Amino acid sequence: MPPSKQPVLRPGDQHPPDVAPGASRPTSFKFAENMAASVVGGFASALTAAAFVVLHKLNGVVIASACVAAVAVGTGSYMFFVGRRSLREARRIEENQQRESPARLDSGPYSVGMHRPGHSELANAVFTTLWNRLDPSKPMNPMRMADMIMERCPELTKGHGQEEIIRDAEEIRVLRTIPTLERTRDGFFLSSDDFHLNRELALESKRQIAFAAFSYIQSGMSVALDGGTTTLEVVRALIPHFVARTIDHVRLTTSSIQICSELLEVPECREAIRIGELEVWSMAGPLHPSCWTMDPLVTEEVPWPLDIAIIGANGITIDGFYLPNKDGLEIKKTLIRAAPRTLIVADSSKVGRRLPELFSRWTENVTLITDRPADLAARRVLHSFPKNSIIYCSDIMRKGTPKR
Repeated sequence: MPPSKQPVLRPGDQHPPDVAPGASRPTSFKFAENMAASVVGGFASALTAAAFVVLHKLNGVVIASACVAAVAVGTGSYMFFVGRRSLREARRIEENQQRESPARLDSGPYSVGMHRPGHSELANAVFTTLWNRLDPSKPMNPMRMADMIMERCPELTKGHGQEEIIRDAEEIRVLRTIPTLERTRDGFFLSSDDFHLNRELALESKRQIAFAAFSYIQSGMSVALDGGTTTLEVVRALIPHFVARTIDHVRLTTSSIQICSELLEVPECREAIRIGELEVWSMAGPLHPSCWTMDPLVTEEVPWPLDIAIIGANGITIDGFYLPNKDGLEIKKTLIRAAPRTLIVADSSKVGRRLPELFSRWTENVTLITDRPADLAARRVLHSFPKNSIIYCSDIMRKGTPKR
């Protein structure tokens, strides 16, 4: 007879594999229910006996009731202690199996490690450290990267050494928490910096920033949006209001394929465009796969006067706002020139990143909407920016209602 295989608890399982699903719940509740039933039955019998004693009728019924009460309470207590011991043993076995089971890559990219506190924050720190360089695709020495992460995020890395941070970064790479994180003999690097990668990173921060930017949009306004993951979130924040008609008669100007596609996927938006409650002007031109935009010719102008422009950025320094290349450069400059006010929407991972193409400097008409960074280096850089030109999305989120 072949030896039985020792079951292995897979990550995410809430009970040992040899126990049927849902068995852990009955284990913890069944003995408590039985004990409660025994105690209730025992007290019911005890009350009967007490009633006969008060009536001075001590007979066989009283004695039988007292015996039943004693047996019921004793049985309930016994089941309580036995069940409690069994539950502790089941938990101990589960913990041992979790420690002994190997990491299984076929159980999904987020099955191992993501449950550990700080894993996603460390992934963001690794990405920010590698991305805030002139060439993110150039390998970075692991020891140097660990030192920079410890400097940027002292609270996150408190009590951790270089080797442990490097091991965690390797786990992030293996589990594809950062899809484009790669490693060679020379170190860690990002294999690409494209639209789809940016769309999944710092998603919650981008949504909060989008809510803050949306709070400046009112009915009847003319709004320009360029292509990017954060401006896409602004449109996603607007769509429910278009559907509910709490905002209407808005003119949108954009060069983003994704924004146009997002609007056309919603039947209410298609109807609003058809009847003229929502006007959308797509500034078509050469296609840029890196940001999913089509830049018009330099000579093309915005078809109607703008009230506000909402623009994304890949890098922000004291000198201004940057792009990694010329894709989308001209449309940003065109929209900023045409709008009396510009909101730059970018999460804090962009802060301190100087890139080849500067598309705007700090002016009185330009306002940055961002999140409060966790790392000290980004905080120091933010403090060097013009204070009246920065809005933190958390400040608007706390107010709960958009500023109209």
